[in-house]
Amino acid sequence: PHAGARLDDGILRKDKLTCIWHGWQFNLESGKCINQENARLTLLPLCIEGQNIYLLQPDGDEAHDCSS
Repeated sequence: PHAGARLDDGILRKDKLTCIWHGWQFNLESGKCINQENARLTLLPLCIEGQNIYLLQPDGDEAHDCSS
């Protein structure tokens, strides 16, 4: 949402992610930006199993079953 800067190098603290380029902070529960009223992240469903993180398909066609 902010000039395409990558967030994978951002600073993660509890439920907040901070962009190291711009200092924008995002609430990871809602995706809403704390500093910019109309900015937000697109949240994707995921599943964590051990050290693996799986992004689930938003259309419900899951390639990985995380129900177990």
